[in-house]
Amino acid sequence: MRFPLDVLTVVTGVSGSGKSTLVKEILYPALLKSLGQKPEALGEYESLEGSLRYVKGVEMVDQNPIGRSTRSNPATFTKVYDLIRDLFAQQPLARQRNFTPAHFSFNVEKGRCETCQGEGKIRVEMQFMADVFLTCETCQGKRFKKEVLEVNFQEKDIAEVLELTIDEAIVFLEHIPRLGPLFSPCSMWG
Repeated sequence: MRFPLDVLTVVTGVSGSGKSTLVKEILYPALLKSLGQKPEALGEYESLEGSLRYVKGVEMVDQNPIGRSTRSNPATFTKVYDLIRDLFAQQPLARQRNFTPAHFSFNVEKGRCETCQGEGKIRVEMQFMADVFLTCETCQGKRFKKEVLEVNFQEKDIAEVLELTIDEAIVFLEHIPRLGPLFSPCSMWG
């Protein structure tokens, strides 16, 4: 079986056909082993071959939440968001306002919209129907306080940067010394 690099690969099949076993018990542990890590369990396989020198890390992402918060996303999970928050905290307006990287987090009071608690939406509980989620009127779904959104990097605020697709982020952040290497063709974003 072949799994190409630099593309999104999907394993599909009918229920009980072995998809989870293949990925969780064979491929993932085999890749960990090839990186010098010790997997918890390793299923049987004949060999693992290919351009493994390009694989710098492997993460298991399944149906479980990727972080401790419902606000977690790939940028928070991979720690790229920490670097982006640092970048925004270094901007002239942020320095003038004494903003720290914490101001550019939707998880803490310093920067998040308090109306929606950084969710970007408000939950309206319905008595006999499913709850309804409405875009937060205070932040217009951007999750941050107005004064935080006034800080820009290359004409984008923090909410706009977080909305970038991977392809857009590669172009937007590739020249930033600490971020660019994360977006190289052989990175985890591949």
